[in-house]
Amino acid sequence: MAREITVALVDGYIDDPAALGVPPYISPMIRAMAGAVLDAGADKVVYISADMIRSGRELPDCQVTAVLSGNTVPGKYIRSMPLSLKEIASLSGKMKGWKVLCGPAADSGISGSFDFAVKKDPAASLYDGISGKEVGERLRTLDEWNRWMLLGADIVKQHQDFPQPLVAEIETYRGCHRYASGGCSYCIEPLKGKPLMRSPDDVLAEEKKSAEPETKSEDAESAEETDAPKKKKEHKKLRHGALSTVYTVIFVAAVVLLNIVAGILFK
Repeated sequence: MAREITVALVDGYIDDPAALGVPPYISPMIRAMAGAVLDAGADKVVYISADMIRSGRELPDCQVTAVLSGNTVPGKYIRSMPLSLKEIASLSGKMKGWKVLCGPAADSGISGSFDFAVKKDPAASLYDGISGKEVGERLRTLDEWNRWMLLGADIVKQHQDFPQPLVAEIETYRGCHRYASGGCSYCIEPLKGKPLMRSPDDVLAEEKKSAEPETKSEDAESAEETDAPKKKKEHKKLRHGALSTVYTVIFVAAVVLLNIVAGILFK
């Protein structure tokens, strides 16, 4: 009997102008990775977010563990933060099976502690590796792109923010018309070459698949329960902060009013 292939996808969150992935967003890249490994023959995909890891979620026993993380354009975040290099390094020793580092973090010094560091297209590289081919660097074809986005759409059900306030970003094309000249200095799309456009029908099919009403997965519910005390504490802190602001405004208004009254009485 063939051994069941389980792949763990650790969503360490990525952030660049073409792929928002920090909550409440889930990036199209991690969904494409899920679809690619299923298309390659994996039996099960376990999605684990950075917040689940921080809440004590353990990595499963699997044949492949892939971490997607890194900031192309670092920003300021309200809900969470991408995994730091220190957090990724501490995870590498706990991973089972092949260890694959994907995204901008693959350009860092910690890539040496992984079996593979994929910088171009993690979905395409994972597909090739699980299919028995060489794990190289290439971009997915248009057919692969559309197929993988449909196959990986259900991964959103394992996210801790599903169904609300989770936002699944949709990619409609890649590349840049100015790729030959290098394009804009702040953008990475010219590195992906000539533009490749998805059809409106394919984009709508992905949106429909992602929006299908289904119950939250058991893994996501478990993570939500684990994270509940932390969220409750954060909400309490925000509430106290808001009350403090209100009290400050009332105090300042009272002082101003007293000064006005005093000015009138002792004029």
